[in-house]
Amino acid sequence: MNKIKVALFDFCKTLVKLNTLGEFVNFCLNNENLHIPNRNLKKFLIYIKPLLSRMKIYSSRQIEIKVLSGFTKDNLLKLGKEFYNFVIKPNFNAVVINEFYKLKKEGYYTVIISAALDVYLQYIIYDLPFDKIICTELIFDEKGVCLGKVKGIDPVATGKVNKLKSTLDFFNDIDFEHSYFFTDDPVGDISLLKIVGNGFIVKNADIKRFN
Repeated sequence: MNKIKVALFDFCKTLVKLNTLGEFVNFCLNNENLHIPNRNLKKFLIYIKPLLSRMKIYSSRQIEIKVLSGFTKDNLLKLGKEFYNFVIKPNFNAVVINEFYKLKKEGYYTVIISAALDVYLQYIIYDLPFDKIICTELIFDEKGVCLGKVKGIDPVATGKVNKLKSTLDFFNDIDFEHSYFFTDDPVGDISLLKIVGNGFIVKNADIKRFN
């Protein structure tokens, strides 16, 4: 069996020029057309998020995901679509997207591997034909209410490699030496950068080879 060459792309601050989780949470909380239980309390938690993070009670990410508890899946999908269209699409990074199309044309298996949420990231497939989208999945109860928790492996830092292993059934057949990974975070994503032959760091419109 021939080895498979993959092109891996982080999402936030890479394919798109913003950190999407925090922006999405604010987008949800500020939707005045939707009844949101404990809206003011949730906004307060976001307001004191830096303090809670410094005290190491919760990370910023944990707080943001917990704030989504109580939202229904239908509402998050609706808000996710609006967020994708009105916030994400205008902030696409054209330089990185050009790299995506170039590598896809060369036959690379293209993957988004990101800690962004599935409820909005799934809509990217209508604009950018990635072969696979691997991201953070929220847990919903039997009534379709978000529990503010993450399903399975959260693809953050070293979790990206573990999530790839658990999701791609051909992981052991990947030609990592000739594969690519684009990210804005050389520290957090060091474990994945170290195993690909072509790692690149994205800073706005600038792309530099890692090492």
